[in-house]
Amino acid sequence: MSKFDFSAFFKPYDKVVKTGGVSRFLFYWYVIPLLVAKNKPIYVLETGSMHESLENNQGAFTLIMGDLIKNWTGGKLYTVDISKTHLDKCRETTKAFADVIEYVHSDSVSYINEIAGVIDFDLVYLDSYDLDLQDPLPSSEHHLNELKAIYYHL
Repeated sequence: MSKFDFSAFFKPYDKVVKTGGVSRFLFYWYVIPLLVAKNKPIYVLETGSMHESLENNQGAFTLIMGDLIKNWTGGKLYTVDISKTHLDKCRETTKAFADVIEYVHSDSVSYINEIAGVIDFDLVYLDSYDLDLQDPLPSSEHHLNELKAIYYHL
């Protein structure tokens, strides 16, 4: 396989991701080369699946990681969502990479408790409970519970 070129890989996502904020782009710019440099199949856990098209810019993690795993690293992406509707939309949006994505319909904390320690994840991306700025506590508590479930297995 040829040498990995982040800019070439990221070109289809660049404009849309940067529209969502420079910090999102910088995350990918930093993390993706580190994952590729492992020079092995990577295993990624994502809580909260991509449920909008790339152009709607509600997040592109599932799509980008599916592309990376299928075309560069090998491995598997586990994407977990409590919403069947979100998971169905994710399946449609990411169908080109479905062979490297495990779509899991479950509460993320329950699923993490089942899988933690069974798979050695290279990246864990906790993004499952949308933040409501008028009531931030439920999202915060849920993410803390996800972290508690996976923490000792990282």
